[in-house]
Amino acid sequence: MPKDNLVLGLLGGVAASGIAYALYRYYEGRFSRAWTHKGHELVGVLGGLGPAASALFTQLVVETGERAGAKKDSDHPPMLMYINPELPNSRAAAVGEGPSPQEGMAFTFRRMMKAGATRVCVVCNTAHAFARGAAEEAGAPFLDMLQLTADRVVADLKKSGSTSFKVGLLSTDGTIKMGLYQAALEAAAAAQLGSDNKLEVLVPADLSVTQGCILRIKGNDYRDNDVSPTLEREANALVKQGAEVIITGCTELPVAFNETVCPAFPVPIVNPMQVLADKIVQMTLASQA
Repeated sequence: MPKDNLVLGLLGGVAASGIAYALYRYYEGRFSRAWTHKGHELVGVLGGLGPAASALFTQLVVETGERAGAKKDSDHPPMLMYINPELPNSRAAAVGEGPSPQEGMAFTFRRMMKAGATRVCVVCNTAHAFARGAAEEAGAPFLDMLQLTADRVVADLKKSGSTSFKVGLLSTDGTIKMGLYQAALEAAAAAQLGSDNKLEVLVPADLSVTQGCILRIKGNDYRDNDVSPTLEREANALVKQGAEVIITGCTELPVAFNETVCPAFPVPIVNPMQVLADKIVQMTLASQA
């Protein structure tokens, strides 16, 4: 084959490949938008922090969909989940023992938005210290699990006729030391009660006890041992101080401490993952109506 013809043939092949790729990307975008969520809400969930909690969250979304009337696959809300356990540990970053995960979170949020997510969230309480900035950096609307939980807790206490508004909080030492839930609850109290002075957040005297249980749950060392009884004991100590509700403010905690495991617990146990699941199902189904 003459050299000129060979060059022309190669250039033609490159051009054809480029056109084919452009067409692929065009139709991929059209079909993903048409068939993935049809213009409705599609929440992108950053999971894997830790993996067991993410699995529980997915189950909660399914169960919440069923309570909302889902009878077949297509009745359930669509949702994206990006399991990314390689991010730097949020708790270590929160207490100054490791690098910030914010850059990696922003990268993850951008990938989910490119995949069609209309907004994002993270299934980790401590990670909110970095996820809020990451979502802003990525230009992604953010569903704030902590603020949603605080708003519901204050609303429920107000509805119950509470006068003391004492909230018990079990969480990582990082979440408590950074005041993440304290700030969210103060904002909710100011909005709903007219003053944040009407609310008090109670935390365990020794944060290392709950922290130790969290690490054991992450390490799959929580079945048929003292983890659940220990968490129940820590929560009961807060109830004795006047707590009218307990927030399980780490996504590992509901794996071992919840109203199913402790059906006789004297006050409500609020799982922030359930609050987030409720919001995702409600807003997604509402957008499809």
